Amino acid sequence: MNDIKRKVYIIWEDSRSYTGWQLFGENYRTEEIKTIGYVIEETKKHIAISSSIGEHMAADVLVIPMKCIKEMYDFGLDKSTNLARIF
Repeated sequence: MNDIKRKVYIIWEDSRSYTGWQLFGENYRTEEIKTIGYVIEETKKHIAISSSIGEHMAADVLVIPMKCIKEMYDFGLDKSTNLARIF
């Protein structure tokens, strides 16, 4: 299995799109996103997380630029981790 050592809970800022005609002066803003996943790659520029991992594969990989991350919490990979305490 890949050397997956941690799972994370990330709060990050994402872009937002508005389709169709918009009035000037609308309250345009970005969107705060909350994501949980397994870290499969991390560099100075980005972090790649997966919702599910297998022996040699990862599913639903999301790459988040480090500049977009507001908060990040690490969790151990043991069965005793209780995510319900965080929310």
